[in-house]
Amino acid sequence: MIADTNLVNAVRTVRERLDRPGWPGAAIGIVRGTDIVLRETFGLASVELGVPLSSATVMTVASVTKQFTCLALHMLAQEGRIDLDGEVQPGITYRHLMHNASGLPEIMETYALGGGDLSAPAPRAALLDLVRRQSARNFKPGTDFAYCNTNFAYLHDAAERIEGKSFAEILRDRILAPVGMKTARLGTRQDEVIPGFGTGYLVRDDRLIRAIDAWPGGGEGGMRASLDDMIEWARNWSTKKIGGELLDAICAQRPFTNGAQNFYASGIQVSPWRGLDTIGHGGLMPGFLTEFIRVPAEDLTVIVIANSDRFQPWLVAREILDRARGLDPDAIRLRADAIVPDTYLSEDGGLSLELLAQDGFAVARQHGGTFPLDIEGNALRGGFAFRWDGGGVIGANGNRIAYRRIETPGELPKGLDGVWRHAELGASYTIDGAALRIDGPLRGGVMADLEPLARSSFRIRARDGWYPRVYDAQLRDDGTLLVNAGRSRGFAFRK
Repeated sequence: MIADTNLVNAVRTVRERLDRPGWPGAAIGIVRGTDIVLRETFGLASVELGVPLSSATVMTVASVTKQFTCLALHMLAQEGRIDLDGEVQPGITYRHLMHNASGLPEIMETYALGGGDLSAPAPRAALLDLVRRQSARNFKPGTDFAYCNTNFAYLHDAAERIEGKSFAEILRDRILAPVGMKTARLGTRQDEVIPGFGTGYLVRDDRLIRAIDAWPGGGEGGMRASLDDMIEWARNWSTKKIGGELLDAICAQRPFTNGAQNFYASGIQVSPWRGLDTIGHGGLMPGFLTEFIRVPAEDLTVIVIANSDRFQPWLVAREILDRARGLDPDAIRLRADAIVPDTYLSEDGGLSLELLAQDGFAVARQHGGTFPLDIEGNALRGGFAFRWDGGGVIGANGNRIAYRRIETPGELPKGLDGVWRHAELGASYTIDGAALRIDGPLRGGVMADLEPLARSSFRIRARDGWYPRVYDAQLRDDGTLLVNAGRSRGFAFRK
């Protein structure tokens, strides 16, 4: 068993490295059963006002919301009010949604492909209408995994139709209030005043920027909660006062059609960590990052909520577990000398990635997201089914996409200049040389730059936004411009 004193000492060590006077910080909780091993905070909830972050500070816990959403749907199924094996769309069931196995395009990326950004407000109804119009699919339902907020937005809507009230009320009445999460709520309006709400920040070039989050939150990631709230949720996992055996049900994995096991259960990730079986979920929204991880064999939960993006709670929570067990946190990471840093391209899939060396370790970067790799080439970041085997990427279902190294980028394909349109997206891409202007149904005038890769392949890199938006593109032989994002692929534009 991991000793409580070791866990406390591990947090102290981590805090010494991360605490920076006058900067935002984090709230860290460790719970064993119903006992609080540690409840600690550091940094500022508001840098402008000099307000310290506390265990009562309410923050956006983002995708940690998904386990609450799935539990609510399982409750409705237990009552016979919904069939989880019933179809939401032809061939797509509610279980496909919960397990991120639907193949639907990602709602946030679909918005972004039309010029949107999480800092630019858009009505929730308009966003849902936009993604419902798309015929592109990442894969056939049940055959693969792709982390997708669309799935949970649809679950949110299904619960509202059944209950006849808002999803915020559903979660409050069924889960949050009975558990004792007194300040937790589902935030669906960005102009809502939330008592005790902290400020989220972005770090750019070692300076702070106040994060702007205009996303109309819901069952995919709209939960606001304090560390105190999340401690009560951790306790509930032990007592099962609310949810009972349904907490086990949302942790149940289901295989893909090829028999490979999906690591993503129902709003919960099930994955080993250095000899420990763990379950949990992380969260990321502008200015806020969260990790909620449990070690069921020890009835142990580690919670990390940060109000800036200067470190990753996903890694911090695991570092705490490692240090408490006497393990070197860096020993799991792939060394930089194990890779050939460069740009790599899969022309068949129209996908590119970069392998980089940072501080002596190997990292991968794809579609604007950067993540370290472990000694087996797996992505050390939640929600990514990615393993680099030296010449290809192996996904969750075991399938492999081959990549080749591009030592010297070529030139942009001929014939790109002009206006390209995507009817379902309601967007036009106007290309002039290496510059691109995106005009979409909800936002226009977004500028991006084109970066050549090889032959007909290139990248599109948006100039603005809180998060780097990088897309892969190919000029196909049939005259279509195919654009792929990380979780929304196969968008074909035509002149």
